[in-house]
Amino acid sequence: MARADNPPVIVEKASPSVKHHSEDQALDFLTANEPEQRLKLKLSIRSYEALAKKAQELYGDKRYPQLDYNRKDSTVIITTIPTAMHGVSSSGLQQMIYESVRATLNSHNFGDLAWRITGYGESNTEPVYEGYEDSASKIPDGGFCFETDNGTVLTLVLEVGMPQVYDDLKSDMEAWLKGVHCQAVVLLYLEEHPKFCYPAPSQMPLSADDWPAFRTAMTQARERNPFGPYNYRGHQWFAKLVSASAEVYRR
Repeated sequence: MARADNPPVIVEKASPSVKHHSEDQALDFLTANEPEQRLKLKLSIRSYEALAKKAQELYGDKRYPQLDYNRKDSTVIITTIPTAMHGVSSSGLQQMIYESVRATLNSHNFGDLAWRITGYGESNTEPVYEGYEDSASKIPDGGFCFETDNGTVLTLVLEVGMPQVYDDLKSDMEAWLKGVHCQAVVLLYLEEHPKFCYPAPSQMPLSADDWPAFRTAMTQARERNPFGPYNYRGHQWFAKLVSASAEVYRR
């Protein structure tokens, strides 16, 4: 009897215990909801939908914790609310890029194109689905879309994180460039010392939910040291910025 040249391929399926462990891990992470945390793991689409339903029951329409899902590799990413440094860094970088692009367009007499540029990211509630299969979504920390005559094109994405999540941000970058076909991605890494410590809710509300107070704190702090630490009302909004670095990737 003839024998095949290649041995048979054995595909190992995840055992029920492994599946349940992942589901329990995701649920525990979602319930704890500690700030500035991120969990990435494999889940089936049904498990993801059940997890999203549980998140809706626990937190309603709150922006965080955020659940992203990619059906291509059955990966779910749960991201909890970022610290003030995280949010302000992405929005500040986005604003600086926009002002620079607008100034460049004006200098070349193309200022009328500026109105076609719109910001995209944390302030938006609708995720990007283009390039993904059904039930897959992603929302960046910041970015820009360009309105063409044929539709909207996602041109630039900004992702911000600490050095400890470098590999996760690189995965995000690849998803944006290959999955969603974004034109370019900027990864921004920030290192602070000591690390941000979330205060008890009875002491002070989250900075992301108290923007008027945060802006007041920033105005006062910048007069002393633009790199922190920033303190206001007896609460440290974030510590001292030790280093910042950026990487740019193009498709």
